[in-house]
Amino acid sequence: MKTLIVAAATVAFLAGGLQDEPQVTLLCKPPARGAKFPRLRFDGTAPYPDKTVMRMHLFRQSEVWAGGRIERIATGTGGGLVEVSGKKFAYEPGVDGPGEYMVHVDFVEENQRASVLESMKGKLQRKRWSFTFPAWNDELAGQLSVKLQDVDALASESLDLIRKYEKACVSKQSWDAESKALTRECMQLLAKIDRSDAKSVYSAAMSQIHYTVRSVHGTSPYFHWEKGQFAGGKSYHAEGEEIKTHRQEKYSFDNLRRYVEDAVPVAGRELGLWVIKDLRRTAGTLKGEMADVLKAQAQHAGLAPFVEFLQKATPADLDGLEKDLRAGVPEKKEEKKDEKKPADSKK
Repeated sequence: MKTLIVAAATVAFLAGGLQDEPQVTLLCKPPARGAKFPRLRFDGTAPYPDKTVMRMHLFRQSEVWAGGRIERIATGTGGGLVEVSGKKFAYEPGVDGPGEYMVHVDFVEENQRASVLESMKGKLQRKRWSFTFPAWNDELAGQLSVKLQDVDALASESLDLIRKYEKACVSKQSWDAESKALTRECMQLLAKIDRSDAKSVYSAAMSQIHYTVRSVHGTSPYFHWEKGQFAGGKSYHAEGEEIKTHRQEKYSFDNLRRYVEDAVPVAGRELGLWVIKDLRRTAGTLKGEMADVLKAQAQHAGLAPFVEFLQKATPADLDGLEKDLRAGVPEKKEEKKDEKKPADSKK
């Protein structure tokens, strides 16, 4: 399949006579299919002298789980300096995977040669250009089901591990006998989670699994028992203060299980968000591999209540659908009443 080149629009010029200022442009080429170390390719134009230096800042839009909602955050993923040559420049950073990326292209005076500054004196009023890109192509659809299955499998393994910890913690003596083996198993699972590339697609769900297993591992050296009952973790560095979970709740195996169980429907909702993002990228209707993925995962927890809405979505529906997916509550469609039909049709 031919790799798509995604064109970006610059941020609107500020008012005040900048319409005539030369424009910086930028194109984005998504990572190559199957790339072990994915990279984005940016090709830009800038009508400035050779040796002009532009500073690039790259941000990845990703999903996080916060207070029962899936929220979008922008995380800096690096940057660098590029030099203009023949009115062109290029930048090829490594990235975590497909996603929505924002790029700032800055003209910073301290990075310029004296000759460049002299030639541009009084000509450059604007010093930042911003672009956004949906940096993936049609091949992403084929990864969504596979990586969703990875999330489900890791969640299942994490729940099994939590059950083992709970069983071992029935008494201090039992924990002392089994702690070494369980700690080793926990570290292996945590490494497996960290290696999984599912986090590049299902970041909100994977972060919950990661932080939960990390909490199990990090708190276990501080486990304590009161009157023979497991009582969570107690910090000996803060006057015996009880250690809480990463969600700032009581450290209990019930809560830890709930966090991992939450991750499964969160991943389903993230798949729904990918469908919406892709519909915006293609400015079309659901079809091809993405439609097949949605059909194949139609019964997945978290996604199931939204499948019919996504399959019938028009561009005008996308903002509302995204809002509902992030909240986890599908919009309730009120049935239209037939005004001609009596309220009580019983005879």
